[in-house]
Order: sequence, then structure tokens, then C-alpha cells
Amino acid sequence: MIRIRPWESNDADKLYRLVRQSVTELSVWLPWCRADYSRNDTDDWIRHSSKVWSHRSEFPMAIINCDSNEVLGGVGVNKIDWETKTGNLGYWVGTPWTRRGIAREAARQAAKFAFSELQLTTLEILCHPDNIASRKVAESLGALNDGIHANRIELHGITVDAVVYRIASDFVSH
Repeated sequence: MIRIRPWESNDADKLYRLVRQSVTELSVWLPWCRADYSRNDTDDWIRHSSKVWSHRSEFPMAIINCDSNEVLGGVGVNKIDWETKTGNLGYWVGTPWTRRGIAREAARQAAKFAFSELQLTTLEILCHPDNIASRKVAESLGALNDGIHANRIELHGITVDAVVYRIASDFVSH
């Protein structure tokens, strides 16, 4: 069983170790996860996370194992447009924790948070077309595939196409 919550300063060691364990797999899809990812990057991320939560501009969260309190990955709601009540939903799970339904459950919890707490009406999930694992998570949530949109995400300094999935606020009732 997992839960999601804002990042805390005492997550830093666990997060750093998990990212370092997962660099090979994550760096393909997540530009922030680089071969030279450092402990300073972790500390900067946790400070950034606290700041954006306080400004209500984005909501990065840790995925936590309820039994062991281990960090399993991250999930978040960002690129929020408060006027249109829309935002993006993103997620990642460390290599030791993949293929266990953790990303799906974390994304589900984050979507419920976005719709109930933030009062958003639509979330988008953007995935590189070749990122099959992320696409499977979106599809398992029942997100609608809006097709491939040109030049929607930046990956390693290059703007590339993305598959866009959409979840509407009636998701909360599921």
C-alpha cells in the first residue's frame, strides 16, 4: 500500500539513493535524471517543491510505502492554469519498484487530489510515444487518448511529439 504527500527534507537521502539506482531507466524519459545527478540536485528539488507548494503553482509529491516509509518515486500536478482549471499529471517510479501498480495508484491518488482539493476539471498526461510504461499507466486510469500532438514536450534539449491523455473531473466518482 502506498500514499502520496509533499516532499519533506528527511526524504533527501532516500530520494537521492533511489534516483541513483534508477538513472539508466529514468534518464531516457526524464531530462532531470542525468548520469551526473547529485545530492545537491536532490536538495534543490526538495527546496523547490516546498516553495511551489507554498505558492500553489505546482504540487510535487513523494510516493511512499506505507509500511516501510520508503520513497518509491514521485508524482505531481503542474502546469496549472487556474483560469481554465486544467493541469498536467506526471509520475515516475524507481527501478526497484516498477511493474507493481505503484505508478498507477500514485497517479490515481494525485488525480483525486487535483480534482477534489485543487478543484481542477481536467488533467493531461503527456508521454513520449515510445514510453510504453507511462502510456500503460495513463490507459489503466481510463484516461482518454487525445492522440499524438506535435512538439509538446522537451526531452534532452529537443522538443518532441507527445501522446496526450486527458482525465476529466468525473474521474473522482470512479
